[in-house]
Amino acid sequence: MGEPNPSSVPAFSAWQPLTFAGVAGLAMAPQWRFRLIRFVMAVFSTVCVTWFASVVFLQVMRHAIDRFPGSGSLRDGHLEWTGAQAIVLSQGTVLTVVMDPELTGEAGQVTDWQIAFGKNTIRFSSIFGYTSTPYPPTWSFTLSRDALEPWWGAWEPIIMAAIAGCSMLFFLIVWGAIGAVYGLFLRLYSYFLDRQIDFGACWRAGQTSLFSAALLLDAALLLYGHGRLDFLGLAFAFGLHFVIPWFYLLGAPLRFPPLYSKGRNPFAARE
Repeated sequence: MGEPNPSSVPAFSAWQPLTFAGVAGLAMAPQWRFRLIRFVMAVFSTVCVTWFASVVFLQVMRHAIDRFPGSGSLRDGHLEWTGAQAIVLSQGTVLTVVMDPELTGEAGQVTDWQIAFGKNTIRFSSIFGYTSTPYPPTWSFTLSRDALEPWWGAWEPIIMAAIAGCSMLFFLIVWGAIGAVYGLFLRLYSYFLDRQIDFGACWRAGQTSLFSAALLLDAALLLYGHGRLDFLGLAFAFGLHFVIPWFYLLGAPLRFPPLYSKGRNPFAARE
């Protein structure tokens, strides 16, 4: 099967990646349109991930620092704490931060994830269990509210910017790589369907098939961060987002232009 003749390819006006026709349309539309939609999708997913990281982790850590006492330190991998033996420093919808020098567990755990600062180790707990890691012996600094607040205030925007930048690059690179793999499948699949399409359009269709799955995962993160979805629901959405693209990979090629027009004998001699 030869490469598609641009003059024989019908014009597509699709601007959305949510239907089979939309995926096929973006694949065969001018490249600037596909790149614009891909950029918008990447920005939206980046905003969702950055918001999730801010609400679930950064804000919780900021509130935990506000609860620190006026004195305390970490010296040579050993925590010196003058407050109560077990206290909840901050609690969000997903993460809880606890100061528990003896790791007694008296503060309890009401969220899916918990960070507990012990005398010699940090314990990370979740619904799957827990793991502990010792403080690096080179860590030596003051753990007072007055010392930590300006430090966190200076680093929080940098962490936010790093999360946003890394997320944006991640989406663009991963979508491009997975789209190339899916593009190989689409090229072969379209060949057996007698569809007029080249690999470049298949590559774009492979990437576009990922956008609906990304929207599902974005929505799940937003709901989970707001406490409207439990971890089991998030896990289900995460697994489902691997399946959704295959519906588009199988259905979108049916909207590609046929190689032969209706009524034409494919075995007739070409003029």
